Amino acid sequence: MTRTRFPFLLSLLLGCTLGLLAADAPAADADGWITLFDGKDLSAWDNGVGGAPGAGWVIEDGAVTRKERAGYL
Repeated sequence: MTRTRFPFLLSLLLGCTLGLLAADAPAADADGWITLFDGKDLSAWDNGVGGAPGAGWVIEDGAVTRKERAGYL
């Protein structure tokens, strides 16, 4: 009985994990591209642990620039 449960539970866990990852992915446009940066602000970015980017990260001429020590994006 245990031998038949393990593959089933493993498949169920893998399926749920992949489903959660896919649900969190941004939508692609008609050509299949995903916009990573709009050239205006960092509202869609985080610091790698869910918080907002540090104040040292700024947008200049449509590019992300680090003005001072700011941590990760």
